[in-house]
Amino acid sequence: MVHYTKDITTAADIAESSRTKTSIKIGHGIIDEVTLYFPLGCAKLAHVVIQQGGHQFAPSTRKQSFSGHGTTIKYNPNFDTTHGTNLIDVYTWNDDEIFEHTITVDINVKTTPKTPKQTDDKTQAFKEKIGSIFEKIGGQTP
Repeated sequence: MVHYTKDITTAADIAESSRTKTSIKIGHGIIDEVTLYFPLGCAKLAHVVIQQGGHQFAPSTRKQSFSGHGTTIKYNPNFDTTHGTNLIDVYTWNDDEIFEHTITVDINVKTTPKTPKQTDDKTQAFKEKIGSIFEKIGGQTP
C-alpha cells in the first residue's frame, strides 16, 4: 500500500464553474481509500470532487461533491488505475465569499506488481523499437 497526501488551499469565492484543479501523481493500482479532512470553519462551503482521466470516482455520482465542517470523510472507491493515467485530478471550489479553505486529501493505493508477461511484453516492444532504429541507420540489431 502506498499513501499519497496533499493539502489543497482554495481561495475564497471560487464557483464550481471555475473550480481549481490540483493533480496528484500516483502509482498504478487500486485506490483502496480516499480520506478528506475538512477543518473547522469550512462550514460545508468548500467542495471536493476527484477524477482520473475525466472520470469522476469520488464521489461516484456526478453532480455531487464532498464537503464538511471539522469532518473527516473516508471513502472506499476500489477504483482501478492500472490501465489509465497515473494522475489523479482533485477539483475544489469554495462558496465562502470571505475565507480561503485548506482541505487535506489522502489517497491509499494498493499497488499491483507487474507480472512476468507484462515485463516480457515491454522488453520485446523495446527490442523491436531499437531494432527498427538500427535498421534505419544501417547498423546491425544488437
